[in-house]
Amino acid sequence: MTEEANERGRFFPGGNQAWVVHQQGLVQSTALGLGSGLLSGFAVVSFTQINPDYVSFAPILGFGISAASLIMLQFGFDGPVTHHMTLPGGLAAAAVIAGMGVEAGALALVAGALAGIGGALFGELYSRLFLIHGDTHVDPPAFAIFTMTTIVVLVQLATGAY
Repeated sequence: MTEEANERGRFFPGGNQAWVVHQQGLVQSTALGLGSGLLSGFAVVSFTQINPDYVSFAPILGFGISAASLIMLQFGFDGPVTHHMTLPGGLAAAAVIAGMGVEAGALALVAGALAGIGGALFGELYSRLFLIHGDTHVDPPAFAIFTMTTIVVLVQLATGAY
C-alpha cells in the first residue's frame, strides 16, 4: 500500500486506487442498484406474466444486458457496471414468483430492487476490502453476486419457498 493510501485508510479510494470511479459513492451505488434491480425484476415479472414457465430463465435477461454493456468500458467510456446488481435482482424477483406465483408481481419488484441495492453495496464494499489496495485482482462483482445469491437462496430456504 502506498503512503497516500495509508493516510486515506483502507475504505477510502483515491488517486489511481479506485475500482469504478464514476459509481463509487454511496448515493451513486444505491441509485444504480435500485434502478438495475427494478429493471431486472420488471423483466422477470413481465416474462412470467406471459408464461409462468419462463421463471427459470427470466433472471438472466438483465444480467445479459448488463454484461454486454461492459463492452463500453473496453473502449474507454465510463459505462455502468451493473451485472452484480441485475443478476441478484432478477434472482430475487424469480424467487418470489416461484414461491408465491405470478400474482406477487409487486412484491417481486420490491425484492428485485432490494437485491439490486444489496449487490451494488456489496460490490463497492468488496472493492474497498480486496481490490483497491491489493496487488492482485479480486473481482468485486463476482463476490457480490456470490453473496447476494447466497442470501436469496437462504431466504428461500427459510421461508419454504424453494
